[in-house]
Amino acid sequence: MTLLFGLLSHPWVSRIKESLKRDYYNKFESTPLKQGIEVLSTLLYQDHVTSEQKLQALEDLDFSEYASFKYHLWDRSYLEAMLFGNMSLKKGEEIYSDYLAIFKSNPYLKEQHFKLKLANLNDSQGPAYLVKKSKLQGNALILVADCGDFSFKKRAAHEILVKALEEPFFSELRTRQQTAY
Repeated sequence: MTLLFGLLSHPWVSRIKESLKRDYYNKFESTPLKQGIEVLSTLLYQDHVTSEQKLQALEDLDFSEYASFKYHLWDRSYLEAMLFGNMSLKKGEEIYSDYLAIFKSNPYLKEQHFKLKLANLNDSQGPAYLVKKSKLQGNALILVADCGDFSFKKRAAHEILVKALEEPFFSELRTRQQTAY
């Protein structure tokens, strides 16, 4: 464990931080499809953290905060494991006690785990159509439909919606962007 913490206090930390900054910044320059997925995620998930927010948090992070974090990383932990093979119950208990001795952490109970929260999209508003312009070349169309439980009637309605969206998408390509496809 000390070896791990020693490595993380090495100058590699600044290189890793710079690498992460590049990754987050490159999200702004990614394809329109990837940008659309990011926008969709902010609409569908209540606590979605955007690449822009991650980049800002990384910019604001200083080494003292990192140093404090790394020493408290294992204050709480959750272990879910499956031991199998030719092993006795006593050997399994030894492995678990070794884990407890190495990490010396308090339990991170399942009730405390982060739970993904979906946004509450209002049914009374009906379908929504969102356009996001990208400064990059290219186009993307993302269709999201909550059809509930499967039925052939719902599947047919879904197919009609897909066809209805094709025309404005390709019309945009043909007329405004003069794109050959």
